[in-house]
Amino acid sequence: MCLLRKPALSSLGLFLNLSSICQASAVDPKVIFPDHFKGLGIMKGCYSIKLKPGAIPFAITSPRCVPFPFLKQIEAELKSMVEKKVITSVLKQTEWCAPVVIVPKSDGNLRICVDLVELNKNVMRELQLPKAEYTLNNLVGAKFFRNWMPILVSGKFL
Repeated sequence: MCLLRKPALSSLGLFLNLSSICQASAVDPKVIFPDHFKGLGIMKGCYSIKLKPGAIPFAITSPRCVPFPFLKQIEAELKSMVEKKVITSVLKQTEWCAPVVIVPKSDGNLRICVDLVELNKNVMRELQLPKAEYTLNNLVGAKFFRNWMPILVSGKFL
């Protein structure tokens, strides 16, 4: 078996540069739909997480350590999140309590995350999504693929 590299294929006219045939560009949904990306957004109504039968509540007994230099920033961020009604201040012990993870951002601010691994193990899923391997395996042998973004942008639905 003889394999040809790109220069040999190009000189024989057998190399096809896909970028010369079609141009693919990433479309930023924030530019297309600016009204949908203002502020945090508010969920209408209440949502109740359904737990698997027999789920045992998980609560950390001691908080994770936070680097001392971050304490004032974390306090300010938590206060801001309470004011924006992203979180609610709870002054008593609860059945379910997940640890907080602090991640420094590149701009110097902090991202406050919650480690919900234990809760996620006990959540009853409304819709079970197929695994990526299963979905990709179904694409084997496919000849046609559809890019939906131009249709969504134009508003012309079939």
